[in-house]
Amino acid sequence: MIDIEAEKWLIEQLVKENVEADKSKDLDRIMNLFTDDVVYHVPGFPEIVGKDSLRGFIGGGFEQLEDLEMVSERVDVSASGDLGYSTGWFKMRNVGMEDFMVFKYALVVKKVDGVWKIVVDTYSLNTMESRAF
Repeated sequence: MIDIEAEKWLIEQLVKENVEADKSKDLDRIMNLFTDDVVYHVPGFPEIVGKDSLRGFIGGGFEQLEDLEMVSERVDVSASGDLGYSTGWFKMRNVGMEDFMVFKYALVVKKVDGVWKIVVDTYSLNTMESRAF
């Protein structure tokens, strides 16, 4: 029997590790959180598919990151315990920005060899007022 609450907690830990990995600016640590067939949706860019494409896209982009906070508001897990999601919000500020940009996010996660990994990562600006560029 699947302990759904324990699996939800593990997904929340993945969300926290996602933030810490981004803050560390360690590309290998970041990439370890994703499945090989990840689908990544970023506002204003075409869909990015696959870990190699994602690595190329984010490459040095985190060098501009100054501050980041992410809050998971909802986590759910399938009855089979191998698929789940997290939704919530995050705010970030890059070097030179006065204000934070605030986003909504949805992560779809699946178990790969017993470990939760991000298979879909999508986010959008929370409000038009959040635009800081």
